[in-house]
Amino acid sequence: MLRKIGKLYVEHETARNTAEFINAGENFDGHGPFRFDHSRNDFRFYKQYGVGYYRLTELIAPQAISQWYLGSGGTVGFHTITGLAAIDWLIGLREKGELDFEVWPHETLRPSGERHLLVESYPAICPKLASYGPCKDGHQRDAWRVLAYLSLANDEGRLSEMFEIKEMPFGRIDDVYFFEQIRFEGFIIGLH
Repeated sequence: MLRKIGKLYVEHETARNTAEFINAGENFDGHGPFRFDHSRNDFRFYKQYGVGYYRLTELIAPQAISQWYLGSGGTVGFHTITGLAAIDWLIGLREKGELDFEVWPHETLRPSGERHLLVESYPAICPKLASYGPCKDGHQRDAWRVLAYLSLANDEGRLSEMFEIKEMPFGRIDDVYFFEQIRFEGFIIGLH
């Protein structure tokens, strides 16, 4: 999937165009996974394929927005597609020996501490800062906020516990082992 999203993103140049192309695909008959304002209540894809609209980690954070949503207001789907394409590119560099990292929790549930680590973070769970240093826009401030939070946790010896995912009961995964689902869907660092 990662390679396919990366390839489609290069071909279609934007997350929106990529999502519209996927939705219009032959397999989905115009009812693919991504939701826009005009198709927000169309749940045929999720019912037909048994795919959850929200990931487990989004169910833990009540204010979360689905990764499939690309409509007005808070839109996570654009970030999802762009992020998947970026990870595909980074993995390509890793395969060439130009980078060394692991993706948590997809590739490892316990980071080794010896390689760079890619994780999904959620700036809203991090404390607000008095100063955002050289940041010029909201995206930079979000990254700075997460960096400050993780640096403080590291200084206080709490960083490793932020990577401990505690097993939680969720009705929709009765037939799937919890950590297999986490390794498939991912998790947001620091959410317990």
